Amino acid sequence: MNDYILNLVTNYIKSIRNNANVEFIIYISYAYALTLIAIVCKPTWITISILVAYVYVHTFLILKNGKCEKLNDTVVMMIVTLLYTISCIFLYYGMHYIYWKRKTLIWLLFFTPILYFIYIKLVFYSFGCNMFSNYHYGTDTLLMLLQSIRG
Repeated sequence: MNDYILNLVTNYIKSIRNNANVEFIIYISYAYALTLIAIVCKPTWITISILVAYVYVHTFLILKNGKCEKLNDTVVMMIVTLLYTISCIFLYYGMHYIYWKRKTLIWLLFFTPILYFIYIKLVFYSFGCNMFSNYHYGTDTLLMLLQSIRG
């Protein structure tokens, strides 16, 4: 990839790193993508295993790097991560169930980005984390990927 383009993309990512509006727009895309996956992919032991692995690993890394004042102990952080992962499994089942079995509640699925945003911010606030922890994890991962492409 051209160094000029890499520099442009890198600078843009750095410029939006603390932008709450861009963060929320990304949350909307992410939450709707997860909602669609929950609707399309029936909960099975395989899909749940993939979800658990994805959520647990990323949540632990986000909390570890999120400068969480109340999560200094690794064991407590692992427990919080586990509880968050379990809540995500319930939400996955819930979204699938609502779409396929409770059509009268389908309107709730339109609010998943707002609910996700509030839930994440509440978790970060409760444990004294940087409020942009999730978003910074994503932008920092992209920046590291761009650095590895650059060489």
